[in-house]
Amino acid sequence: MVSHETRRVLFITVGVVAVALTAAAVIASRRNFKSSSSTTERKGGATTAVADLRRQADAAVQSDDYEVAAGLYTRAIAAAIADGSMESSLYTNRAWCYANMLPPRHDEVVKDCDAAIAMDPLNAMAILRRSVALQGLKESTAGNR
Repeated sequence: MVSHETRRVLFITVGVVAVALTAAAVIASRRNFKSSSSTTERKGGATTAVADLRRQADAAVQSDDYEVAAGLYTRAIAAAIADGSMESSLYTNRAWCYANMLPPRHDEVVKDCDAAIAMDPLNAMAILRRSVALQGLKESTAGNR
């Protein structure tokens, strides 16, 4: 079992890494700034469907309905892949839902965060959520022994 102090140090360390990665991402995005107006006009407004699904999912998260939100994010991911407007944040948002379900679905969190990190290696939120989920998997495995 991991002590409270070890957990505290882990979260502080991960937080510092997340801040550093966020800063690096901001710097990189400023260097590679591109207008995002083209992404809102793809394939006859298909991105509008993604935005609508995201809004519905966000509302479900605000209501703590993580099962519904995860389903809506899944539909948004499928629509975004189909119209070429995929964003890593859709995966990190769905990972948040999986992490907050009872019981948490740590394996799904890791998969979604891996997908988000593959798209954006500097996605600090995906890195943070993945590390927390891996710790949760480690603890649940240790508890089953």
